[in-house]
Amino acid sequence: MEKLNIKDLPEILENDINILLNAISNGEEFLDCELSELRADINQCESCHLIDGYTAKLLRDYYIKGGIENG
Repeated sequence: MEKLNIKDLPEILENDINILLNAISNGEEFLDCELSELRADINQCESCHLIDGYTAKLLRDYYIKGGIENG
């Protein structure tokens, strides 16, 4: 999976995404913790207006609802 190119993401989201992608590339079988952390931080950043609703939806659709969690 490739990383989405979204400018000016909060550092916490950049870190969560990098950790998730690293876990995937290392072949880790269970990604529950990484996905939960990313989901929570997306929600928190949206509620604090660090990212807008469009960006939050884009991140959720790609990283959470995409092939990672459902596949």
